[in-house]
Amino acid sequence: MLLLGLFVSHKAELRADLRRYYGLDLHDLPAGYGMCYVADLAAGLPYDSACHRASDPSGAWGYQEYLLAGILNRLSIISYQLGGGKGPRPAMVEAPKASGHKKIERVDMDGYLARLKALQRPSEGTDDA
Repeated sequence: MLLLGLFVSHKAELRADLRRYYGLDLHDLPAGYGMCYVADLAAGLPYDSACHRASDPSGAWGYQEYLLAGILNRLSIISYQLGGGKGPRPAMVEAPKASGHKKIERVDMDGYLARLKALQRPSEGTDDA
């Protein structure tokens, strides 16, 4: 269901991530690559992928950025304290907040498959002869 939610809500991000991390084009998959395989690849995308960033704004930073911001903040505090606490307090690097959290849209899989089958079926009651 993750793949369908990503495909509906974040199609461009999914396409970019499949290209970036796996070298695959979403609409031109090689023979033998089914949608289940693509779903497995999507589930294994790293935390800093475009799909994760689109569904969770706090994902705009990877682990390295959070670690570096924490180190910079600690060093700023240490430097301020070693200077006797004189002058203005150092500004801290703020991490992105998840306040604008955008969830991946839930999709009714049974309804989606029924509509897909209806589109694939030839229309009944038409006579070509």
